[in-house]
Amino acid sequence: VMLMIRKQLLSHRQIIHSGSGLRLPSLSILGISFICMVVFMSEGCILDWSAIYLKESLHVPKQLMTLGFIGFSIAMTIGRLNGDNIISRFGNRKVVITGMLIASLGFIIVVLANSLVLVVAGFTLAGIGCSCVVPVLFSTAARIPGVTPVEGFAMVTTGGLLGFLTGPPIIGFISEWKNLSTGLSLLILLTLLGAYTAWKNQ
Repeated sequence: VMLMIRKQLLSHRQIIHSGSGLRLPSLSILGISFICMVVFMSEGCILDWSAIYLKESLHVPKQLMTLGFIGFSIAMTIGRLNGDNIISRFGNRKVVITGMLIASLGFIIVVLANSLVLVVAGFTLAGIGCSCVVPVLFSTAARIPGVTPVEGFAMVTTGGLLGFLTGPPIIGFISEWKNLSTGLSLLILLTLLGAYTAWKNQ
């Protein structure tokens, strides 16, 4: 199939000019990229560490180890599907600030709770908090004055990928040094910083 449509794939009808040369990003872009990094780091850490956390900290059976990630994923899906209505009703800034605070509350519950139900609820809250943040960040990155949509997307995506790739190893290093609860506590601090950054960033 790819060989049959190769001419269409290689044909370019539109050229996107994103400027030339290197320049330092603005504070607005850095703030948006940081929040995106925090959200993607949270997703990556829950994907990689939630099951291990339930096993090592709560000693749950293997059949229940994935409940944390399941709760997070379901909440994320529901939030994304309803994101347009939520964002149009409350506005971009409020959605990001509130989302980061909800995610932070979720991680606080995860770290402090000793009950499987509460820990799964914490991961679910984190999913609710993170669900609508990334769509807001990408739409905002395309409308920053003096920055083309291509540049905005590239910078924000770079922040997200950096968080997704480096977050789980950082949590792992902290866990080796102390414990996994301490490692996940880093996400509490980062989500609070994300809420503060959204509050300061107009």
